[in-house]
Amino acid sequence: MKILAKVKKSANKLICLNIKQIYFDSIPLEALFQDLATVGLVPLQEDGLQWAGILCGAEGQVYFELAARSTALVRDYGTTYTPSGNCALCLSWYKMQSGRYEIVAYVS
Repeated sequence: MKILAKVKKSANKLICLNIKQIYFDSIPLEALFQDLATVGLVPLQEDGLQWAGILCGAEGQVYFELAARSTALVRDYGTTYTPSGNCALCLSWYKMQSGRYEIVAYVS
């Protein structure tokens, strides 16, 4: 299931509002994931489950594959989603000498 351009645009507007300040004490994953949930998107792990994990390192870049919440399928081991194949949450971070993180995030 492909994600419509207007959904991606809505997600990017919300993300832009949340990371407007650019510098953070920690990587704001919860806020980013909440923005995605607001427009009906879910970040995924490789097994199709909703992403759960940690980000490590003073700098890095990650691409979270996204799915529409409407593709949910309840299984014995958890709820899986069908990846969209046409969008991802792109997130990069850099920890400055001050200890704060510089964040760039968007839905591609």
